[in-house]
Amino acid sequence: METADEKPTHKNSTSNRCLILVNGFHEWQWQDYKGKVKHQYLINIKDQPIFFYWWVL
Repeated sequence: METADEKPTHKNSTSNRCLILVNGFHEWQWQDYKGKVKHQYLINIKDQPIFFYWWVL
């Protein structure tokens, strides 16, 4: 994000930003090398029920 306003692909999107309040987000761990079997993890911050996610529109 630090250099997004310098990149031609993101030059119009750096002015269209918002914060989204969340209580966690999901990440996937692939269980096989072909990418067919995966396990979902919920990631959140301990002792902080809500935090924000930076989103570029």
